[in-house]
Amino acid sequence: MEQPRWFKRVIYIKIFMIIAQVVLEVNGEKQLKDLAEKLKEAGVRHKLWIEQPEDFPTCLATAPYPKSTVAPFVSKLKLCRGT
Repeated sequence: MEQPRWFKRVIYIKIFMIIAQVVLEVNGEKQLKDLAEKLKEAGVRHKLWIEQPEDFPTCLATAPYPKSTVAPFVSKLKLCRGT
């Protein structure tokens, strides 16, 4: 028996509410690009933001994954404390 449409929405909302956001620091463009390449090779969905018109990578975000999936790639990075 298929679930009603409202049931699927409720499940999605509950999952969305437990997603955590973490901001980590890298040591420069090379480390950011290397991380993006490793994620790509592992099949981890992500987006590398390229600042325009400078054509400079500034940020990387992953799709929502369990911590255990992403942690091996970012475990050595430090939390960003701001400036």
